[in-house]
Amino acid sequence: MTIVRGVDFCNAPDRRSPIVVADCVLNGTVLTVQRLRRLTTLADFDHLLHEPGPWITGFDFPFGMPHRLIEMLGMPRDWSAYVAAFAAMGSAGFVHCLDDYRAGREEGSRNHRRETDSLAGAASPMSTLNPPAAKMFVEGAPRLLASGCHIPGLRPTDSDRVAVEAYPRAAANHLIGMESYTGPAPQARGALAMLVGELVSAETLRHYGLMVRMSDALMAEVARAEKGDEIDAVLCALTAAWAWTRRADNHGVPGNADPLEGWIVGPAVGESGG
Repeated sequence: MTIVRGVDFCNAPDRRSPIVVADCVLNGTVLTVQRLRRLTTLADFDHLLHEPGPWITGFDFPFGMPHRLIEMLGMPRDWSAYVAAFAAMGSAGFVHCLDDYRAGREEGSRNHRRETDSLAGAASPMSTLNPPAAKMFVEGAPRLLASGCHIPGLRPTDSDRVAVEAYPRAAANHLIGMESYTGPAPQARGALAMLVGELVSAETLRHYGLMVRMSDALMAEVARAEKGDEIDAVLCALTAAWAWTRRADNHGVPGNADPLEGWIVGPAVGESGG
């Protein structure tokens, strides 16, 4: 069995908006969700990263910034080095840096996307509001760097703790299409219930080559959580499990993926154009 986890990240966690962790085990092609954890501080997140391996975890935040931004800012052409440089600015300083970069730029060229964002349909990691992807990056990526985890395509190490970038919306699109599953509206609540049902159905086997199992109590807990953090954590775990089945092939990261930008793994994401 392999320990698999999914993390719905928050850059400023507290009791009202915690980091949600789905703890799972993968046995053959069956991924069993064992429990959900809620982390209310970034110190708790640091501890999670240092929990003994072997494990693989899918994290819902951008591991890297767009290549174009790195070039335009004159940052080091090395992931570890530029992550450390951005971390040294602090969260507020990094946001100010991005604001300065965007100032005066034409509409459409203010927030660049990575190749993997375009393929997955994800927002620019430079976004500071709705979603606050940049804030998540500057709090999450430096902690990944400090943890010494093996990060395929960005920072290979000999650690048995493996971190991959996941995008739960891309996984959800495979199962229920583009319907929104977050919020209190009846249509969203219905979509969330449908997504939970599809997650434990043969559709997951068809798309991911895996079956998801969880107790009725956990399914009910996930279906009640209208913010969608719990289902997103489970979808991140599913993505990580898929990456584990591709561990002999760089955990699903294409060999020609940009080594500065990183890669969102999963069958929902297309191949790199090189």
